[in-house]
Amino acid sequence: MAVLDPANGLRVFQAQVPGEGPWALNDPRGPDVAVWIEIQVPPLPEPPWEVRHLAFCFDQSAHHVVAYEYQSQVYVRQWDPLNMVYTMQGPFPGVDPVLLWDYEINYFLPDSDVLLFHLSSDRTQVIMRVQREQYANQHVVQTLTGPAYLDQALALPYQGEVLGSL
Repeated sequence: MAVLDPANGLRVFQAQVPGEGPWALNDPRGPDVAVWIEIQVPPLPEPPWEVRHLAFCFDQSAHHVVAYEYQSQVYVRQWDPLNMVYTMQGPFPGVDPVLLWDYEINYFLPDSDVLLFHLSSDRTQVIMRVQREQYANQHVVQTLTGPAYLDQALALPYQGEVLGSL
């Protein structure tokens, strides 16, 4: 779980079983055996009280990926496995970023990616960017009939949904 706290910045929490470590979703004891423990993560470079629309997911290396909007630009922080540090991608013109790990759709880990969706600056196009392309390439997925708001992305079996409103 990730929270953007205006006073303390990005905060990440992990469900853990006391004395055992991370809680597994298939734990037969259920979720009541777990407690939320804060995990230390590097701060975002922008002032947290000015960051909008935080998006959060994990990539295939089990490191978190964070996307957010700052001054009508979209930024992504991801793990760089070669240099063993978190790196920033962007800024990209746009608003309302959401993230989706496509493994949860395709169930094929070797070819999985984190997908970034966001709206164009004028809110009339849904744009997708792909982790393996370092999010650099803009793929227009949908042109909308008018300005919209993007709210969330859902991974469902063999399909993904990006939700918002016109």
